Amino acid sequence: MISVASLTVDRAAAGLDYDLDAVPPWQFAIHFGDLAPLCPSRLRPVAGRDYNRQRNALRVEIVPDSDRCLRKSPDGRGIAWLASGGSPIDYGACCPSGCPRSAP
Repeated sequence: MISVASLTVDRAAAGLDYDLDAVPPWQFAIHFGDLAPLCPSRLRPVAGRDYNRQRNALRVEIVPDSDRCLRKSPDGRGIAWLASGGSPIDYGACCPSGCPRSAP
């Protein structure tokens, strides 16, 4: 029997429309590796951008090492943090353990 999660992955691979909100949280947790790249809340910080704008202090380079989740904003306002000039590195990491789509 095919699951909603695997059907969503198959539809995306075929270039058809898919709805991640229809995937139950427990299936999203199981198929996180396949569904996470399809998530519209996933944000990939660009390496080499000047996310840390300090000028007269010890400069510590922050290298974005993983994708970020727009649903894990630092101030709880969602994408408003990014729209108001906040850094994408401040968002929580896109990982299976804290994914809002896989939370019950």
